[in-house]
Amino acid sequence: MALAVDASSPASLTPVGDTTTTLVTASFTPPSGSILVAMAGIIYSGSGVAGPPFGITDSLGGSWAEYKIQCPNATYAGVFVRTGTATGASMTVTFTTDASQKGKMLTVKVITGTSASGYIGVTKTFQSATVVGLAQSFTPSNTGSLVMLSSSYDTTGTINENAATLEYIQNVDATDGARIQSGQSVTTTTASTPVTLGWTGDTAAIQKAWVGVEILNAGATYTPPIPTSALYPTTVATTSGTTWASTTNATGSTASTYATFTNLASGGVGTIRLSGYGAQTAMGGTQPQSISSVDVTVKCFSGTTSRTASTTVQLFSGATAVGSPTALAIEASPGTAQTVNLTGANVPTWAQMADLQATVSFTRAAVTTANVFSLDYVGIVVNYVPVPVAPSTFLPQPVTNINQIALQRAAFY
Repeated sequence: MALAVDASSPASLTPVGDTTTTLVTASFTPPSGSILVAMAGIIYSGSGVAGPPFGITDSLGGSWAEYKIQCPNATYAGVFVRTGTATGASMTVTFTTDASQKGKMLTVKVITGTSASGYIGVTKTFQSATVVGLAQSFTPSNTGSLVMLSSSYDTTGTINENAATLEYIQNVDATDGARIQSGQSVTTTTASTPVTLGWTGDTAAIQKAWVGVEILNAGATYTPPIPTSALYPTTVATTSGTTWASTTNATGSTASTYATFTNLASGGVGTIRLSGYGAQTAMGGTQPQSISSVDVTVKCFSGTTSRTASTTVQLFSGATAVGSPTALAIEASPGTAQTVNLTGANVPTWAQMADLQATVSFTRAAVTTANVFSLDYVGIVVNYVPVPVAPSTFLPQPVTNINQIALQRAAFY
């Protein structure tokens, strides 16, 4: 049975200028054995907002797995999957935020034909304040899956889904400068074949958040990656640009002490490369079956954001760059920790993990007025799939006397 979006799915909700704290779907009755996927987004404001309320519940008291991402100052998007299958009872779904978050969107879809052995495959989140458009490459684990999408833009410009994306609904809220979308992949997927999904067309590098979740078809299986604990550097490998101070403050974890870079030169660039993450040891010291992605969390800020052209992070293996730099939002003091999920060419191989390093780069705008860039920490989590453990081939030996039976029982029990 192929995956399908069931006609029992309730209508999407996209209030404009709404100041209520919840969105509640109309009552609906999903078929027994189906699953529920909710896609939600908000627009909010306020530099350094740590995390406005953002969650899904339902009238039957179900549990929801959540995959969500917050861009520091304006956008939030999430895809939520209800754990367990529906029983055929009528229900409603509620999205909760708060009254200050005026731009809101909720879409709930009922899906049939899912895998019985676990129906969530690959998940991906992305946020940025320095790129135009938001269409992300997504590499599914299985053939025949659907990818469910949510995104949130802090823009009043026109945007449209790309050719591989089927849009469910878009909240166009000019009052709050919000465009919040939900959708899915137009067709089912092909295993390990990347597909670019999302929305394009805006012309500004503004706050945006994007989430994609693979829903597996009947018969499909998926081995989720295992994350390492958060890894932190022990040493400063190198710096470039003048002038750096207190560089060892960027080593270790969240101490709220900062390495600083000051440069009066127009367009001046300062980089700091951190090492000593111990990635191979954190993965058990044995080459895994695959390395799926790397989550990099950076806490940094600029003294004056208008004097900052860009801030980026990039992984290295020793002195060799891995992939390309990834843009970070330009944060004002005291800054908000930002997490970027690196995939594809930006993920080091097992061999490159032997000397995993991370470089943060700060580029001054074309001004000569003083500015200070501050870096607190760069944490890394490696998501990997270990090599499966072969089942035991031990077989009991023939029994020749009662003493041997007793010994065998002691060995097994």
